[in-house]
Amino acid sequence: MNIDISLDKNQLKGVESMLRDIKNGAKKAHVTAINKTLTTTRVQVRKRIGQDINLAAKRINQELDIEKANYSKISGRFVAYCAPIGLINFGANQTAKGVTYKIYKSGGRQFLKHAFIAESKGANNVWWRGNRASMPEPKRYPIGKKSKAAWPRFGPKEGAKYRFPAGPKGDKGIVRRTWSSIGDHFSKPEIFEPEGIKASALLLKNLDEKVEEILRRHRG
Repeated sequence: MNIDISLDKNQLKGVESMLRDIKNGAKKAHVTAINKTLTTTRVQVRKRIGQDINLAAKRINQELDIEKANYSKISGRFVAYCAPIGLINFGANQTAKGVTYKIYKSGGRQFLKHAFIAESKGANNVWWRGNRASMPEPKRYPIGKKSKAAWPRFGPKEGAKYRFPAGPKGDKGIVRRTWSSIGDHFSKPEIFEPEGIKASALLLKNLDEKVEEILRRHRG
């Protein structure tokens, strides 16, 4: 989900007229205003999403990006990625019957039956299989031999590391469970529209300030 940050033709012409006697003055004003707006917008969106979603600010920031303007491209873009985020990031806890987690700050913890937390490819994740009757046995066991413990109890606390075999034909097998994405949440009208309006107003403010600064320095 994106917010494009740019100036319309009238705004561009107005600044070019005011700074026509200053070499690259208009371009400098445009680029500086756009890039300053992008940086602030990223911070504002991160804080806004953090009001709703139970993720650390650093983790939210990983899903946000900016494409800055330059002298050859007088426009920029704020990007909120739409990549799914693993449930392990939402305070996931293993229980005897599944995994609990908390996505939204305003709600309670949710429960996923038959889920488990295990390490795969160097990282812990929440895994789940709906059809337990067709579940193949894990190929490794926590203590080096076949355990008598219930399958969902196996997890990183016991030191288990899994190699997940495929299930029978037509079965989806063991899958990593995820939440939708930061981009999907940001696209909600109650979030996207106000943030877009704020970015547009901020762009004009930053542009006015930069034009004034360039003129002041030019006058000496």
